[in-house]
Amino acid sequence: HDAICVADKAGKFVSVNPAFERVLGYKAAEIEGSGFKDLIHPDDIEITQKAMVTLSKGQQIDELINRYRREDGVWRWMEWRATPLDGLVYASARDITDRLTHERELLAAREEAVAATQAKSQFLANMSHEIRTPLNGVIGIASALSRFEMPDRQKDMVELIKTHHLS
Repeated sequence: HDAICVADKAGKFVSVNPAFERVLGYKAAEIEGSGFKDLIHPDDIEITQKAMVTLSKGQQIDELINRYRREDGVWRWMEWRATPLDGLVYASARDITDRLTHERELLAAREEAVAATQAKSQFLANMSHEIRTPLNGVIGIASALSRFEMPDRQKDMVELIKTHHLS
């Protein structure tokens, strides 16, 4: 399933496997002999060049993520591993576009959920305050009323207000 290619030190494709053709949509004959920099997203050229310097020093690349332009013009995120050997670079890549898209969607959904929870908490705090303020006034008036003479039924109602506001 992985796209595999061999490139020379100049960054030109020497050979590609059928998965490479399938992932990027180019035929091997169209790609072999051309430079891979022509397919890389402009924003990813610098990081790719740094990886090439690492490879030129004989060091392996374990994870390089950059975007490649498919034959149809669509950009695909590719995760590369590469090893230099005998003047050539042997590389394999996996198309991780769908995974990254899914991760971004999950992150966005999480951020929305956090925002919704914060909005709910703020709403409840506001409502609690809005209810508590007039309720305290009613309780204060009931307390003041309890000091006056009144019929037993009314006195019981005032006492209910005073004693049940805590429950």
